[in-house]
Amino acid sequence: MPKIYVLDHNFPPLAVQVRWPPELQMVALSQYDARLPEVDDWKLLEELDQRGDVTGLVTIDGRMLNQPKEMVVLSRSRLNLIVTEGAGNNALRATGLLLVHMPAVLAHPTKSPRIFELRPGNLMADSVDRRINALAGQRNTTPPVLIREAIAEMERLKTGEDG
Repeated sequence: MPKIYVLDHNFPPLAVQVRWPPELQMVALSQYDARLPEVDDWKLLEELDQRGDVTGLVTIDGRMLNQPKEMVVLSRSRLNLIVTEGAGNNALRATGLLLVHMPAVLAHPTKSPRIFELRPGNLMADSVDRRINALAGQRNTTPPVLIREAIAEMERLKTGEDG
């Protein structure tokens, strides 16, 4: 039986179209029950838990984490709450966060409620020159020597000479 996660009404629908592993099913809230997008978040959590066929709710609404009613209902449920932070309404970012983190979410036991806050990592930009300097330092040489040796090796490989 797959674990069913319902995407809150504000979550970009792209995640429904992803080919998830067989043990996971993502369902848009409007497809799960067309009446539920109209209810308050605490009532939505309560309803999903009472139905018993849903593992958790996925939302972009991080404000839910600061709402006492929502947290009390969640604490009394068996649902997981997944919040994508820092993705806004960007469908690609929000879906990407799910793609990256759902294997870890699925690995957690679902006997008690859990909150998973998914955040994008920082983009790491590095200077090629800095990287060459670091490689040269690791090899106890200078950057110009490292570059000359790499060019010479590439030329040998292009001409078919064995080094």
